[in-house]
Amino acid sequence: MLGHVLLWYNGTSQSVTIPSHCTAVAAYAFMKCDTLTSFTAYDGLLSIGTGAFYTCSRLTDVSLPSTVSTVGAYAFDGTPYLDSLGDFATVGDQVLIKYN
Repeated sequence: MLGHVLLWYNGTSQSVTIPSHCTAVAAYAFMKCDTLTSFTAYDGLLSIGTGAFYTCSRLTDVSLPSTVSTVGAYAFDGTPYLDSLGDFATVGDQVLIKYN
């Protein structure tokens, strides 16, 4: 983390919980993280960058607080999580992340 922004994740854990003082997940921070199955964030997280979880092929469980007001393009593309949400989905403060 740099300040309050999670810039890059280079771990191998299946489950990641970011600290409550983290306000942003940077663009492509978890991209292609093949081990990640679960991601949890607490109140205070405001934004998720473009492609933050792009092609995390095992990510199925995501828990985001209502404080999230910005989600970048393709943030969850290529994840089982996004595939499981149906045709219409919002996260956080009703941020649209999927509409078919």
